[in-house]
Amino acid sequence: MAMEKLTKRFVDGLETPKPVGVGLRVRETFAWDRELRGFGVQVMPSGLKSFVIQYRTPEGKPKRAVIGRYGLMTVEEARRLAHEKLVAVSKGLDPMESPDRKVRGFTVAEVCDWYLTEAEAGRIIGRSRRPIKASTLAMDRSRIEVHIKPLLGKRPIAALKLGDIEGAQADIAAGKTSKPRPGSRGGATTGGEGVAARTMSTLHPIFEHSVRLGKIDTNPVVCPLKSGPP
Repeated sequence: MAMEKLTKRFVDGLETPKPVGVGLRVRETFAWDRELRGFGVQVMPSGLKSFVIQYRTPEGKPKRAVIGRYGLMTVEEARRLAHEKLVAVSKGLDPMESPDRKVRGFTVAEVCDWYLTEAEAGRIIGRSRRPIKASTLAMDRSRIEVHIKPLLGKRPIAALKLGDIEGAQADIAAGKTSKPRPGSRGGATTGGEGVAARTMSTLHPIFEHSVRLGKIDTNPVVCPLKSGPP
């Protein structure tokens, strides 16, 4: 796999793959741009050359996709398109999936933001059959920003599995999301099993409200036992 700045001259000079041994299948080859990571050219045994991007999906799976055929698209046109799609990857999206939100699905961060907006406007009713208290929402926002978004925020809810939830809970308990509190003198948000359990107990009703109000289809969180006061 070559690593050069992709130019018309360079792409024109890429050779068609040849077999490396008797009876071996001829496979495509790739050349990757040294300036825009994840942008490259695929050369097929037929001689067809296509521009590709390579990235990881929001679920963490490696993915490679063709974005255009060389000859119908110039190198610079492909570079601009690749940059646009790779920026989307950095935002937690899969740029090769349908832009329809119903297909892509809401991310955890998007649903948490929706919940806070609706709850602060008094449109979500709590256990007492009344709008959720401001003090409760302040704690919910803190747990969302400090623990939930850093660990799960970019993940599409439709792709979450119980193991993802349990892994996030374990990370919080281990202190992976601990950090200094702004404006404090050495104080810091901490981890621990109690903090982890209460954070997951915050996420559970957020998803429950989202299901009840038609935002998502199912709740991927199994509500954990609370540990200590909220």
